[in-house]
Amino acid sequence: MEKPKRVDVTSVKLAAAGNWSLIFNQLLPDFDERLLERAGRKHGPCPLCGGKDRFQFYKDARESGGSVCRQCGPKPDGFEMVAQAHSCNFIDSVRKVQDALGGEVTVTKPDSIRRHRPDPK
Repeated sequence: MEKPKRVDVTSVKLAAAGNWSLIFNQLLPDFDERLLERAGRKHGPCPLCGGKDRFQFYKDARESGGSVCRQCGPKPDGFEMVAQAHSCNFIDSVRKVQDALGGEVTVTKPDSIRRHRPDPK
């Protein structure tokens, strides 16, 4: 049995931020992009359970992918939605998101957000 490939969770999370529309279009067959465009303001059908008017994306959904359904419950980020839709665990959902983003994901921190460590005295 082949060992699953390692995945850099932090890099995939950073790469997914702002790309949830692309990811959900590939991984959730019943995804309604209009709900993500009107995140925090519009209810609609749940892409998981099919309920007609019980689902809503959180206001920060373009970055987080988070949502809530009055039947399925809250999903704090898009990885949880993918995991529930595909009946898989968190790491497998990260792998699916990575594949939806085109495979290997490498994100480097800009120098401006790296922590500055003072020289020891």
